[in-house]
Amino acid sequence: MKKAHQMCLVFGPGGLGEVPVPCVAQQFVAHDARLLKVYVLGPHYYLTWRPSLRNFTAGDQPSICFNSQDISKPHSSSPLNAPLPPNAAEEAQPCPQKLRFLVDVVRQELGQLLFGMDVIVEKGTGRLCIIDVNNFPGYDGVANFLDKLSALLAELVSSEPPDSGIDTSDSSDERKPQMCRTPKKLHLRPPHP
Repeated sequence: MKKAHQMCLVFGPGGLGEVPVPCVAQQFVAHDARLLKVYVLGPHYYLTWRPSLRNFTAGDQPSICFNSQDISKPHSSSPLNAPLPPNAAEEAQPCPQKLRFLVDVVRQELGQLLFGMDVIVEKGTGRLCIIDVNNFPGYDGVANFLDKLSALLAELVSSEPPDSGIDTSDSSDERKPQMCRTPKKLHLRPPHP
């Protein structure tokens, strides 16, 4: 599991030989060194900001390998997440309607009520990019988390109809595992604000 947090920034084709394999390749998206932690609790979500990689551009420089946990902890300080100069563009804020849409789609696709997402906001476009999804994350920074979790669980328990213990042919079919019917190519668009 430790290797899951090992990453390399590759600035051009010449750096590909420096990357250990097997690996997953992902395009770098400039996001002004800010990572949005989205914690989902049932129908609600909570946001906290964390440091992230500063903006980089392609070039002939050597690849940079690092552990992502050294970059995105609440008080991380690294040359890789150094803040931009004061004259840099204003920090991107996520569009609340797009963020709500994203949370709802991921919740529906996962079929889960407790999860977290790491999201970055692309510089210049405001596009939201999910870079990680976590099952039952730590919920760091969510005020009164245990109270909110207890309220969600109480609501779920009270909304469940009592089970008679008698299965009918219809109810038995409903309990059979269902295959995922997500289309191979899914184009979902958020509503326009």
